[in-house]
Amino acid sequence: MFSKTIKAFAIASVMAGTTAVSAYAYPHTNYQAQIDYQINRVIAGARINGFNLVVANERGQMYAGSGPAGFTVFLRAGQDYRFEARCDTDCTDLDMSLRDDNGRELIADRDMDDFPGFTFRAPYTGTYRVNLELARCNAWRCQVGAIVLARG
Repeated sequence: MFSKTIKAFAIASVMAGTTAVSAYAYPHTNYQAQIDYQINRVIAGARINGFNLVVANERGQMYAGSGPAGFTVFLRAGQDYRFEARCDTDCTDLDMSLRDDNGRELIADRDMDDFPGFTFRAPYTGTYRVNLELARCNAWRCQVGAIVLARG
């Protein structure tokens, strides 16, 4: 069952283009649990500020030196969104940016940390691209997670 799920995810990833992360290669690891815990804390904290609608919830792994990867989200004009990403303890610097359909960067968090995040009000209704970049990692692969929440 699990291998069919992974195959379906891999096929969907290829059809969707470049994705932010690949599926967890080693499920139920300590590193995966770290990301699950951190993202769940982000969700709980964001709800306090009214961000209670999950727009995207991406989890998986990134490889050191592989360059940026990302995923697309559909946002509505005038709506406020909270973007957050987290990586495991081997990761020391994860960066995140948001781009419009033309590839123009709209907002980014490139601080030297492993917990990028920002709030953004969409200027138009449509698709946007969330990019993640593993700027510094002590291992060749890090587990990552990213979440986009809307105020609802």
